[in-house]
Amino acid sequence: TIIGSHQIRQREDTSRDKQQARHHTIPEIDMFEYLTVSKPENQPGIAVVSLNRPRKRNAINAQLWKEIGTVFGQLGTAGDDVRCVLLRGTGRAFCAGID
Repeated sequence: TIIGSHQIRQREDTSRDKQQARHHTIPEIDMFEYLTVSKPENQPGIAVVSLNRPRKRNAINAQLWKEIGTVFGQLGTAGDDVRCVLLRGTGRAFCAGID
């Protein structure tokens, strides 16, 4: 197979884009009041988002609702290589509904 110079440049551009994307990180943990976000080191492509209102059994209030929208709007689109998000609740319950 003969590869043209435009195909080589395209491959180089794609490779450079992937390298630059690796430098982006998931949303900062400190920017959320009721969510925690982590990315397990030994599980590439996975992010763990935890609802963190255990005293209220993770019931969703207005602030948590906004934070969920923000984090899911950013994950996987910021060049963080996230392809799977595990949503979990902290404490005894996943989520008690809307507060």
